[in-house]
Amino acid sequence: MNKNELLKSMFIIMIFTLLCACYYKNPDFEELDKINLLSETNPDSAYILFNQLEINDLTIDSYFRNKLLGIKIKSRLDIDIISDSTEIKRIKKHFLSSKSDSLIALSYFYAGIIYLENNQKDKAVKEFLKSLNYSVSINSIKAKAQENLAYIYYKSNLIELSMNMYKDAYNSYISYDKKKASSCIVSIGNSFQMLENYDSAIYYYEKSIELKKEIGDPINISLKLNLMFAYCRSEDYETVKKMALPLLNNSVIVNTNERKFLLYLNLSDAYYYTDMLDSATYFIHKAKELDIQNNANLMSMYHLWYMIEKDNKNYLQALQLHELYFNYEQERIKENNIKDIFEIQEKYNNEKLKNDNYQLIIKRQKSIIYSTFLYLFLLAILIGVFYKLQKTKSIKKQVESKFNFMNNMFESIENKTREYFIIQIDIVKKMTDLFKNKHKKYEKIKRDDALNSDLILKIVNRIEDKYHNEFKNKYPQLKNDEVIICYMILFDYKNFSMAVILNVSENTIQQKKVDIKNKIKGKKDEKFDIKEFIEEDFRKLDY
Repeated sequence: MNKNELLKSMFIIMIFTLLCACYYKNPDFEELDKINLLSETNPDSAYILFNQLEINDLTIDSYFRNKLLGIKIKSRLDIDIISDSTEIKRIKKHFLSSKSDSLIALSYFYAGIIYLENNQKDKAVKEFLKSLNYSVSINSIKAKAQENLAYIYYKSNLIELSMNMYKDAYNSYISYDKKKASSCIVSIGNSFQMLENYDSAIYYYEKSIELKKEIGDPINISLKLNLMFAYCRSEDYETVKKMALPLLNNSVIVNTNERKFLLYLNLSDAYYYTDMLDSATYFIHKAKELDIQNNANLMSMYHLWYMIEKDNKNYLQALQLHELYFNYEQERIKENNIKDIFEIQEKYNNEKLKNDNYQLIIKRQKSIIYSTFLYLFLLAILIGVFYKLQKTKSIKKQVESKFNFMNNMFESIENKTREYFIIQIDIVKKMTDLFKNKHKKYEKIKRDDALNSDLILKIVNRIEDKYHNEFKNKYPQLKNDEVIICYMILFDYKNFSMAVILNVSENTIQQKKVDIKNKIKGKKDEKFDIKEFIEEDFRKLDY
């Protein structure tokens, strides 16, 4: 094997090795990817497979992918992941160095979930906001981070922040998970309800119901209960009764104390505002019998109970109930210590605003550069056009000047000879060629300004020498313009130049030549050469 063949073989082996490396996929990654996909639809099966997974000789990257996947699956199965708080810090640190936005965003997201489960809302907000920064183009992670942030804001009584974040989450979910998008619409309705904008709340609840019907998702009891409450506050009490009464004995749907509580509370509300105090009292007592720990719900119950007893003129009991309502309201305010969370969100908004301003400055600078370049480009075009126009005017003036000079010569000379005529025709020919060569856009200039048939006619009509008279007498059938063309043929004018001088088309000149031939020799003589004939005929003339 010679040297060239050896080099070729080595080159082929190298290319083959590179291709294999490109298409090779770590089998550990393949297994992790399969389990990851399964965790989205069937986390129970994914958890079993994950625990059975035997991975040997793990790379650092696959090790941290494995750890992150374990946290994700446990979170989806509501298994405690608070103990993974130390592990998630190591995972974040590794993926931050790997520059993989999707894995960084996912790491921050599950760090936020861990803090949220540990009731550290302020730290959870920081992690979710960082997750958003790295998941700009990754809808699946971005939507989940937005939804969790909206939930924290809602629970912290930052209702407007919550509502806007739920809208963002809806826009992120709608392209790939309409079920989740529907859930976000319900939460937007809840936010409007907290702001006491019940008409808007009803609008979003009904919009969610439409979306659920579209995708075949059942309408859950929580949505119905929220819709009932909104109808109550909109004073549509009959609709509340129609919705609530059929559910009273449905233990399959109304299967938790909290759901029963809200059902009783809505009915009590509807009966109270339709002046049916006995029914209102009955359902408020039914609600009181249930073991409920939610301070917001208890606050609502005691406020309604207080109004019922006041209308029943049980003022002492009404006073006691109002005091309980006030205490629960204070507890709820203490729960929603939102100062830290609000400051974190404001800091994030400010940083985002600074970044947006920086991007805007860059765009403006680019815009100025592009505008300057465009201005200079247009200026160059204008200068070029101006130069061309000036050049055209200059050439035109030169031609006009020469023709005016020639015309003046005709006026001053009385005796015109054949030789002088030839000189003048030659001048016209040279002027035509000059104009044609120096100005490429010749046809755009009005030919009547410089070159026209009147000038040639003036030349011909003023020459009365012998040869001219003889030629005209010999061929009386020829018209003046045809005689002119004969002279032009004699002095080697091309069809183009003739057309310019006589202000006709080249086709017309060609037809004139045919007419001259027919008048002189007849149509049958196909071998007739008009130029040779005219040259020969002029030689025969006695001058």
